Amino acid sequence: MKHRTIKSQMDTGRIPQEELLSFICAQKNGDIYIMADDAVYFGQLDNGKIKLYNDAQFEESYVQEVRVFDESKELKLIRRNSEFLWRTRKDSQGNGMIYFDDTHKLWGRVAKSDGKWSVLQEGRGMKIAIPREFKEKEHVVLVFRKYLAFQDWDLTIEQPFCYSIVDERLVKYEKMEEVSVNEQ
Repeated sequence: MKHRTIKSQMDTGRIPQEELLSFICAQKNGDIYIMADDAVYFGQLDNGKIKLYNDAQFEESYVQEVRVFDESKELKLIRRNSEFLWRTRKDSQGNGMIYFDDTHKLWGRVAKSDGKWSVLQEGRGMKIAIPREFKEKEHVVLVFRKYLAFQDWDLTIEQPFCYSIVDERLVKYEKMEEVSVNEQ
């Protein structure tokens, strides 16, 4: 895990549930992740319009979390009762932060790709469509950026050196690099 330093700025707020779609669409462009009670959707926000695979639709009242992201920023919204708490994280401006990028494997392998979307699936019948082109049989990961805060050095406590992850955001999709046993 290689740590790096970057300038990063965070803003927060809240909106009522009724403003969710207009607030998302005001972001204009980026990849989008929507976690609802009944499904998880990956798609794109293109000129303020949400585009999901096969023009899928979601029920706004079922939405629990939304992320609109690209390599330099993310908007994250999380439901709390009848409102959404939001956070934006923008890199290259703001205060210096220590971070590392981490990958999380998406379920399945690419079963088909049409140039705009790749559909990942395994033998049990479930599918995930992502708005990127990958080659058949490839594994795909989501890159997360994790921002760290270090505790001040203090020899009087039991654990004098520790850190915590104070925020994380989605960055991009990537082909999973296969690691052979000899490389570990």
